[in-house]
Amino acid sequence: MREVAIEAADPSAEDLPTRTADFSVEGCHTLPFPLCMNTDESSLGRCPDCGERIPEPWLLIEYESNDGETGIWAECPGCEDVVGPE
Repeated sequence: MREVAIEAADPSAEDLPTRTADFSVEGCHTLPFPLCMNTDESSLGRCPDCGERIPEPWLLIEYESNDGETGIWAECPGCEDVVGPE
């Protein structure tokens, strides 16, 4: 967790209290800090290219092929390639 001070946007508003908040940036996709607050630790598998664990929030597509097989495509947080996790 990372503690961040949140202050009033108007510097003349000195009577407003400063607040703090905890945010986790682990497991974020493309959302800039502090918008990402995902703490989901479940995994889709590993990247076949670099071996990085791929968290569920990185899922792009879940599909079913003509033969009934289910598959997924996800973005790897390590190498940033679109892959079928293993």
